[in-house]
Amino acid sequence: MNDLKPGDLISFDILAKQTTNEGLGTGGSTFMDHDQLEIFRYINLLDFPSFSDFTGQSTVVKHGNYGMIIKKIGRPYKMTRGVKKRTEYDVYEVFTSNLSIRQVFRHNLKKVF
Repeated sequence: MNDLKPGDLISFDILAKQTTNEGLGTGGSTFMDHDQLEIFRYINLLDFPSFSDFTGQSTVVKHGNYGMIIKKIGRPYKMTRGVKKRTEYDVYEVFTSNLSIRQVFRHNLKKVF
């Protein structure tokens, strides 16, 4: 996985990726199709994983929708040790094609070349 930088174009990578390999949710997926994910304005980096991980306004994105990286936010505190693919938990602020700003895990982002 290449590091993402501000201004990079991305597509949302959602198919079979609504949860991580450890089974942690990467957004809202209840009542969503397998190619959709509800992403939120904020991901709680201090408490993830918990019952209140995602807050603020939300947007539903589909697999393959485009967006642009605004900045890297960081990684949840609890994901800094003992996780094989730590980079999949990196959180990025993204400007979506729906004209909204949302935070998304690296797990669901694919760089567009």
